[in-house]
Amino acid sequence: MAFDRTYRSIWLWSLAFFILAALTGVLYRLGMLVDLPGDLALSNIRHAHSHLMFFNWVTPLPMLLIASFVVRSAPEAIRAFRFWIYLVIGLGAASFPFFLFYGYQSVPIADAQLPFSVIFSGLVMVAWYGFIAVYLKYRSRSRPGLARIFYDAALLMLVISSLGAWGVAVFQFGEIENPLLSTALTHFFLTVFTHGWCVLSAFGMIYSLMDVGKIPFHESWLLGPIVIGVPLTFPFGISIDLLTNQLLITASFGALLVSVGLIANLWLMTRTMRENFTWWWLVVLNLLAAVILLLLAGGLFPFMLWIGEHGMRIFYLHVILLGFTSLCYFAIWHTRHLQASRSAFKFLTFSILFLLILLGLSSGLLPAGWHPAWFFELLTAASFLPAAAACWQWLVVWRHRPHQDTF
Repeated sequence: MAFDRTYRSIWLWSLAFFILAALTGVLYRLGMLVDLPGDLALSNIRHAHSHLMFFNWVTPLPMLLIASFVVRSAPEAIRAFRFWIYLVIGLGAASFPFFLFYGYQSVPIADAQLPFSVIFSGLVMVAWYGFIAVYLKYRSRSRPGLARIFYDAALLMLVISSLGAWGVAVFQFGEIENPLLSTALTHFFLTVFTHGWCVLSAFGMIYSLMDVGKIPFHESWLLGPIVIGVPLTFPFGISIDLLTNQLLITASFGALLVSVGLIANLWLMTRTMRENFTWWWLVVLNLLAAVILLLLAGGLFPFMLWIGEHGMRIFYLHVILLGFTSLCYFAIWHTRHLQASRSAFKFLTFSILFLLILLGLSSGLLPAGWHPAWFFELLTAASFLPAAAACWQWLVVWRHRPHQDTF
């Protein structure tokens, strides 16, 4: 598909916010080493970093690929898709300063106290629903196949994840005191959003590039275990002080189910790509294999790897979002736009992999006493590399100037 002006514009905006989110992550790392100016708090910086990644990077780009998949056969849907994607980006951008300076706290306006971060988050999810409504209106005219099946499932998981986010908003507005339920809802959103929306939409993008051919098993094995298992894995994010044995068993069972589905997809992708592998897809699929190994370890040995290990959960989320998902987006760009700079992509890939290695070493797998004195300074410096590499990628996208706007 030719990259027209609309496609390029949304890519540029999303990538710009990826850079801003990465720099916010650098600020968080700096805040762990030195005192931050003003009233900046580490918890608020972390919220700003994660929500900008969610709202302005791993949501609009998959929506763009889904829209481009549909408008091939329904070009009249262009304007509606464009409106909702830009609205998601705009509302996500508006939420960023409130998360950065206030977190989930209310902002004093005259005599009122308004939780703007919660309000904008809710509006972002309403924009999600608007995009999904357009998709449902035109999906029957799109090409049937694995890509459409995975896009259907990804959007379903996006809706399901939003239920957890609405629950968190109710707790924020109602000032309800129930630590277990509040934490469970937060991690339900996070788990379903990352494993459901992010991973399944990435699979849909990959399958849209492939001629899979005949699958030697029923296609439900590719999707069913993931859709069933993902909502069950949220207890992995709950503190060990709040966790029950029943929740632990549920999470382990869900992790094993999801692993089965991910393994089936990894096998099918590897089999389909093996005749014309490019180095970037080799990296992406190896990162998917790393996700599977970590998830299997969590399911089989939950007390040893996951429970109470904040660093391990941070590492795992970065492997999914910064590693597999983000590099998948760039791999799709370079697959469809073969004249783009390979040097920029190699630098981006190196910077992300290097940061992931350091995050893995800081996750608790390596005893803290084994870290050299300068390790966390190195980790802070390394966290800047993806932002710098993404700036180069931004220039790569900006330099491509299509001659028409056909989406």
